[in-house]
Amino acid sequence: MKKRDKPIRIVIYVSGGVVQDVLAEDEGVEAMIVDYDNEGAGEPISSRSFEEIPVNRAYIEKTIRGIED
Repeated sequence: MKKRDKPIRIVIYVSGGVVQDVLAEDEGVEAMIVDYDNEGAGEPISSRSFEEIPVNRAYIEKTIRGIED
């Protein structure tokens, strides 16, 4: 697959929960997790940053099919 010129950027907001994992089907995806629980406990907002998301096509395909390992 062709590499994108600009990454796809996703912001994930969390409040009262836990993000188990963030995966992408293709390369060139970045995500920022904004965890209001941690920020409310003193984590600075400046700690927010986009990180490249690991590609795991096999795991995503299993998840779509309802196969849990």
